[in-house]
Amino acid sequence: MTDPYESPKSELQDRVPTTGIVGSLGTAVAGEYSYAISDVMKEAWSLVKGAKLPIFLAGIIAIGIVMAVQQVIVYLSVDPQSYLSGGEFLKGIAISQLQSIVALPVTLPLLTGLMFVGINRACGKATLIGDLFFCFSKLVPLLAIGVISMICMSIGYILLFVPGLYLAVAYIFAAPLVVEKNLSPWQALESSRKAVTHSWFKTLGLILLLGLIVALSAIPLLIGLIWTLPFTIIAYGVLYRVIFGVEDLKEVV
Repeated sequence: MTDPYESPKSELQDRVPTTGIVGSLGTAVAGEYSYAISDVMKEAWSLVKGAKLPIFLAGIIAIGIVMAVQQVIVYLSVDPQSYLSGGEFLKGIAISQLQSIVALPVTLPLLTGLMFVGINRACGKATLIGDLFFCFSKLVPLLAIGVISMICMSIGYILLFVPGLYLAVAYIFAAPLVVEKNLSPWQALESSRKAVTHSWFKTLGLILLLGLIVALSAIPLLIGLIWTLPFTIIAYGVLYRVIFGVEDLKEVV
């Protein structure tokens, strides 16, 4: 018999996997969250089943478009390798960064959409390839995030490399924050930085481990990517949900 005094379950509780943890923006920035790399990976692997094909296809489409756009821009622009001679290494880096900025209007919304494919799966939502493209509606703030973060990271890399690496990891969730939490670009960058800083080394470890898994799985004719690419995308989604939570699952996409 149902207990008449039992508090009603929220839709969020019903749709998030029972093994999952849901954070919030406030607790994330304050560092009031905790996770184990093994738990994130275990949950992500459990969520691969039943969504492997659409997430794999979404990943292949996103990566394919990003690579194609970058190659077109490199082909149409000055080859930065020509600047590597004559002691003009920094000029070569600047040209390369400029090429990346030119590609941002396509690559950043697309990769942010790919992250939401994983976030949606981590929150129990249906997995749709079309989710790749919904972030283009936030093109302007995403471009601001891309330009600001690239400038800050470039300065950091010049300053003995370590500050740039710190920001590259700390800014990892800025783009989804500007979309899902409706933050301004600077608020999203700072919220991501402050939250990730509380577990920076652990986050870096997870990023490196996922990258290693994908790289090793690609060795036998890329066949392993059928499993590891969806696994990696979902893992980032699980980590975002654990740290920041999702305000309204209906409004994310």
